[in-house]
Amino acid sequence: MTAEASDLSQETDELDALLARSDPLDAEACARAARLALQIPGRLRAVAHKLGQQRSAVAVDALLTLPTRTPGVVEGLYQAVRAGVTRRFTGDDGVRAAPGVLALEFSRSRARSFPELLRRCQLAFGEQLERMEQAGVARYRITLWARPLASDDGLARYRIDAPARGPDPRAAGEAFTWLHGRLSRLRGTRLWVNGWALPHTLRRDGITPAIQAHLVHAWLEWARGPAIVAAAQASDEQEERR
Repeated sequence: MTAEASDLSQETDELDALLARSDPLDAEACARAARLALQIPGRLRAVAHKLGQQRSAVAVDALLTLPTRTPGVVEGLYQAVRAGVTRRFTGDDGVRAAPGVLALEFSRSRARSFPELLRRCQLAFGEQLERMEQAGVARYRITLWARPLASDDGLARYRIDAPARGPDPRAAGEAFTWLHGRLSRLRGTRLWVNGWALPHTLRRDGITPAIQAHLVHAWLEWARGPAIVAAAQASDEQEERR
């Protein structure tokens, strides 16, 4: 047996051991499983399934390193977002969780549709539409926050906080979904989901606008419930028929 074949055999055994574990994998184990899956033929699907079942921040970190065309990757990301998983940061002050936030950043564009899209953002989000400057280029951001609500039955419940839309979370969800569906096609657009940044890409193995749309729906389902998603989808279909 060559040294290369021996190394591959050892790595295969290591990956099999990780896949066989019944306890949740920590950050190092998740990252290691993802790296090995990219090196060992035929193991991507099994690793994606393992990570997708875990629904943890470290599992999402690892899933985002795998090709999205692998069965189980997008499904795992969707289920994690729908379960309210947020990114964790390790720094000098320990591990901190990102807030429950859905945000869309985009740059000023020469696309003919941009002025109307910006107007829609202003109408929907008012003063909550943020304007920034990066390297002399105007960038904008719209944000939805998931605020925890007090609950007598012990179940976790949230309220979508978008002041410009008043107390109606359905309108906020509809507006964000509609705007994302169009702004995500523009170069330089970035979606933020609970601390993870998902930049614009058209690569088949990346987080494309279509995949992002699924994660937007997952976040809305987690933050308030499927009624928002159904309303947003109906509104989008109506707009497309015009």
